[in-house]
Amino acid sequence: MRVVFFKLAIKLANQSPADSRSLICVARDFAVKHPDFATAAGMTAFTGIMRGYGYDIARIEVLDTYAAAIKMACAMGVGEGTAKAHMLALIASNRTDSEFMQRILAHHLAEQTDKID
Repeated sequence: MRVVFFKLAIKLANQSPADSRSLICVARDFAVKHPDFATAAGMTAFTGIMRGYGYDIARIEVLDTYAAAIKMACAMGVGEGTAKAHMLALIASNRTDSEFMQRILAHHLAEQTDKID
């Protein structure tokens, strides 16, 4: 039953701009117990921030989203280098507010972009 609610929550969050702060908390808190749900919440937050959703998104929120995404990837057996490569591709494919995220995550994403797991 819980899975149905998780899927519904993500569906609703993707239908309209959702609060990225709440999604970041969900991604962080559920990363180990429910990594599929956490991944969906984290990517929804990540995408929302790139699209400029949210009010006064701070550097720490972008870093929290990044940290949750890496934690989720590891919990799901995806290597950190692979996760970083996917995040870079997502940022590169977005034309809205990706420069903001690139600037904040440049150091973190550059560390292992040449090492794909």
